[in-house]
Amino acid sequence: MVVVRIGKRDLEHMSKVKKEYIENFFDVIGIEIKREDDDYWDLELYPDRPDLYSIFGLSRSLRIYYLNEGRRYRVKASNIKIMVDGSVKNVRPFIGGAVVRNLNLDDSLIAYIMDMQEKLHLSIGRDRKKIAIGIHDLDRVKPPFTYRAVRGDEVSFVPLGMDMEMTPEEILKKHPKGIEYAHILSNSSLYPLILDSEGNVLSFPPIINGILTQIKEDTKNIFIDVTGTDLFTVINAINIITTNLAEIGEEILSVNADYGTFSLLLPDLKRERMSISRNEIKELVGESIPYNAISRALRSMGYSISKNADGFRVGIPPYRVDVMHNVDIIEDIIKSYGYGRIRLSMPLRFSMGGESRAEILKERLRKIMVGLGFMEVVNLTFTSPERNFKKFDLEESYSPTIMNPVVEDQRIYRTWLFPMLMETLENNRHRSLPQKIFEIGRVYRGFETFHLGAVSEESDSSFTKVKGTVERIVSSLGFNFSVDESDLPFLIQGRQSRIMIDGKDSGFFGEVHPSILERFNLGNPVTMLEIYMDILYPEIFEDRLKF
Repeated sequence: MVVVRIGKRDLEHMSKVKKEYIENFFDVIGIEIKREDDDYWDLELYPDRPDLYSIFGLSRSLRIYYLNEGRRYRVKASNIKIMVDGSVKNVRPFIGGAVVRNLNLDDSLIAYIMDMQEKLHLSIGRDRKKIAIGIHDLDRVKPPFTYRAVRGDEVSFVPLGMDMEMTPEEILKKHPKGIEYAHILSNSSLYPLILDSEGNVLSFPPIINGILTQIKEDTKNIFIDVTGTDLFTVINAINIITTNLAEIGEEILSVNADYGTFSLLLPDLKRERMSISRNEIKELVGESIPYNAISRALRSMGYSISKNADGFRVGIPPYRVDVMHNVDIIEDIIKSYGYGRIRLSMPLRFSMGGESRAEILKERLRKIMVGLGFMEVVNLTFTSPERNFKKFDLEESYSPTIMNPVVEDQRIYRTWLFPMLMETLENNRHRSLPQKIFEIGRVYRGFETFHLGAVSEESDSSFTKVKGTVERIVSSLGFNFSVDESDLPFLIQGRQSRIMIDGKDSGFFGEVHPSILERFNLGNPVTMLEIYMDILYPEIFEDRLKF
């Protein structure tokens, strides 16, 4: 969740909507007032509405909702270019830009702009790792701009917050922002810079802007840059910032980022269109909503609409980067129409639930593992390729991926339990031995299933000891097993085996390789086991979820 501080009188003035109606809108849209006093609201917003992370987006939505003052954004062509050098490809490969002209700024608006920038950095920017935003006084520099990577001592400039020139290397070691965000560039020997045609430095992304382009009360024209590792997020961020700043500016100009093999003309503020039928709305809501009520609801949430054969053709506002499916549009219809206006009804059929076979099996496994002296832990189902594969010298394989994850290191559906179990050992290495933990958790192995995984750190951990643990688990479940050769890179060769049940590969166990122990800062021997429950109980997974 993101918390934004908004001045009450500022929002009333900018939106032209009275305080009591503003608070009613918060209830409609799902914004919680976390704290308030006579002058300010601290508003808690959901991550899916980054367009509302500022007074500019909030005032726009209020005017649309109450005053029907929606607008179409027109982008004028310009001759402003960003030349993208190939040197940034392996550092921070993507950049986009836009210009907003004829602003009338004061200290309060500048503070709101900076706050919007930081809130977007923290949320969709993943604390600047995924994208970083620069907001500059365009009149202090001369296009075209160049985006290139340099050596740490090659260029110097005066960064924000300093009164002397510094090189990128010096900024990373001495500047507060450099120290805070140096880890983002820790794997690179080159550092990205944005320069104008005269060699002036606008920005050292994702660390700090130059003081030359700092926006002040006399700034009239703003140049926006967004750099990052994900092009889709760069485009979305440009659209959000540009449309928000257009609330206090008169013109939007396009900027062409020239990559050599292709060019990127931004902002792209054309409305994407989706078709939605009244039957879809009825199926999700549970009742028919009158046509006029649907039309009013859509317009009050900023959509443009036209009627088609069985419903609506809906134009999505360019700043609504959260709308990806018809369900998102229907949710907005219900918010505006009012949940309280939907009739309550009892279910038409009576049914009685019961514990599933999978849950019965999990409870049985818990009793077995606790009886063997293990403690249960619960880890997150999503992880990153680095944590799931690379840290254990495994080749990366397919796993369902979240396109726009809330947290960068939770991008993929995990394929094993042991990586997070090892992290749990690392996080608890200050505790006394033995450390014996297990997890019964969901994983993806071509389909959604669950495994039993366990690790044990103790002074006398050994292959023989973990084999005995596997024997007790498998026999308690009523199976016999044999072992086969295994060559997993994270286990010691000759001290690992595959678990074979009825001739099928059903898991593995062994001693963890010393190089892996070193990566997790563990000073004692560790053994691990993992058993694939879908192999032992295929009938439970007949309706397994495939992606």
